[in-house]
Amino acid sequence: MSGRHPGRPLSIYHYRATFQGDAMPDHVEPIGALIARARAESGISQDRLAERLCAAAGRPTLTRNEVSRWERGQRIPGGQWRGSLADVLGVPLARLDLAARVRAVSPADTVNG
Repeated sequence: MSGRHPGRPLSIYHYRATFQGDAMPDHVEPIGALIARARAESGISQDRLAERLCAAAGRPTLTRNEVSRWERGQRIPGGQWRGSLADVLGVPLARLDLAARVRAVSPADTVNG
């Protein structure tokens, strides 16, 4: 894609343009919102999610503070954590991977008129 900076997250509008046909869903939640919603639907706290992710990954290095950063969009979970999130929250890994590639579109990103 011309003009795209490597490593810079894509907006949903840029990402949608890379899909052919109807493969792209109408709305893709940013990963933070997806994690927060799936966690709330599971009825678990950020602390409990962090504990379950540590157990699933076999790494005792994740805290509820990092889960909070993910949910607020300050950080994007890496591939290993996305795999564990898929297992713990019951969200397809492909959906988490897609959500990790898009960012929320702020009002400053839109053009009026």
